[in-house]
Amino acid sequence: MMKQLLFVLIFVVLLILAYILIAPSSKQSGAYFNGHTYLLLNTSFPGNFTFFAWVYYKSFNGTGVIASQGISEGTHSTWYAGTGGEISNITACGVFSDEIVQGNYTAGWRFATAPFIGTGSWHMVACIYNKSYISIYIDGKLVNKTSTPYEVFGAKVIEIGKRTSTFYINGKIPTFAYFNGYLSDVQFYNTSLNSSEIYTLYMRGLGGSPLSNVAIYLPFRNSNFTSGCMEYGKPCNLRIVSQAVS
Repeated sequence: MMKQLLFVLIFVVLLILAYILIAPSSKQSGAYFNGHTYLLLNTSFPGNFTFFAWVYYKSFNGTGVIASQGISEGTHSTWYAGTGGEISNITACGVFSDEIVQGNYTAGWRFATAPFIGTGSWHMVACIYNKSYISIYIDGKLVNKTSTPYEVFGAKVIEIGKRTSTFYINGKIPTFAYFNGYLSDVQFYNTSLNSSEIYTLYMRGLGGSPLSNVAIYLPFRNSNFTSGCMEYGKPCNLRIVSQAVS
């Protein structure tokens, strides 16, 4: 009996040690976004596309956008993934409309939402957009899907770690939603991946390789923003922007 207990104890200790040695830590596995730094890429996906990333929120104050697309830097985002502005404390994939109906401005968002993924641990987040619906996957599973008539209009830039809202009230300056935490294996595909492909990426794990048809790939290894970043098979055209903290 004592030998069996000793064997079980040794086995449990070995499992704990293996987890400590193998399980990825936030600092080892991703690039750190400090809540006022973001990346700007001069490219966009106005048609069907997929966004995929491993996400680790270090802190959270109600908003924290992982990535967004806009017409230009500092202009209103027309698509984003994460949490910010219109919906707080929920993980969302959203697309924006600036349509004008009978002379009235009827701007609005359509969202596919999921519960907030929380702080202090890694989770996979993927957003699918195909001009008729948007869907959100968390940790390899489809959580929500919603129809949308909106297109990602005018998209010309991608911001990683930030989104902009330019609804001015009484002349106030634009508002921004930044990300505070770690990102890894950020990927864009210029097609709508299916559930099987999303699950394949999830099972490859944190630090796993992208699919062969990836359009933009940012590995973000060991807090390095630029190393290994590829855009259609060539080095990424990106800029690191750090905003002063007010």
